[in-house]
Amino acid sequence: MKILTGNGRVRPATPILTPAFAEASAGKLSAASSCFRTRSLKGRGRLGKALGKVATAILMLGLSAGIALAADPEAGKVVALRGGVTIARGGSSVEAKVKSPILAHDTVKTGAAARAKLLFIDDSVLTLGEKSQLVVQEFIHEKGKIGTSIYNLLDGKMRSVVGKTKFEVKTPTAVASARGTIIFFDVGQHNNQAFSKIICLEGKVEVRSILPGITGSVLLTPGHMVVVKGGEAPPPPAPAPKSELDNARQATSQSGTSGDGGSSGGSSAGSSTGTGTGSDNPVTLPPPPPPPPPATPTKVNVNITIPTGAR
Repeated sequence: MKILTGNGRVRPATPILTPAFAEASAGKLSAASSCFRTRSLKGRGRLGKALGKVATAILMLGLSAGIALAADPEAGKVVALRGGVTIARGGSSVEAKVKSPILAHDTVKTGAAARAKLLFIDDSVLTLGEKSQLVVQEFIHEKGKIGTSIYNLLDGKMRSVVGKTKFEVKTPTAVASARGTIIFFDVGQHNNQAFSKIICLEGKVEVRSILPGITGSVLLTPGHMVVVKGGEAPPPPAPAPKSELDNARQATSQSGTSGDGGSSGGSSAGSSTGTGTGSDNPVTLPPPPPPPPPATPTKVNVNITIPTGAR
């Protein structure tokens, strides 16, 4: 509507604010305000979600890095080797060298005529003979506390100088547990039957079957051995012949290896606490008692009186 003013000009008519008009105008304003608030909340929601995703990604990255660092800690290192030695880790295999780190869950393999000497942070020293395969199944070490180390000797020969830890070696047929001990293992097959020969060189070793259903265990003392066959309980221990001790020394001899050749987990040779030098000489069994000294001859004076008439 237009209104003609006194000076001849035309101006728009002022709209009359009726109740219906006011209600319609308020509805439009309310709808506009609601739309604005909805869009504002949606914008803040999108921004919050984006920031949440960034924070979650950063947190997961940090946790993944922490888990990766803590999953497989360094348990030891290679201190001497001879011939072909490999370390399998995470689906790949690398050639072992002196000072190569050994991590939890690593598998160490030696080839023909090869040797590997491993020094662990708990002072344990493991020497592998040729064609041997060892898995570091579990290794827990805390400063000032007694740790736990569990190994799987799948095949071959190994000489172990046990350090300050709860030490356990699993084979296809047996489980040997010890602490502060020197042990020799020979794992293989004879007539298509798996066997594990275990010789205690120092300290004490408890041996049981690898099968949970087979109960009973035997205790080995220095100079005694046991052969555990697959599916059988350990037989009573028997004295180890000199030939077996010599074989144990030769199978893990470090002559001709590269590396320190004499590094080990301690200073006192062959101590019962497992901090011995881990030398390659077999244990010296106590000598038999010396024979009693020969009887000292006793001097006897004999006086013979000859009658006078007998001359």
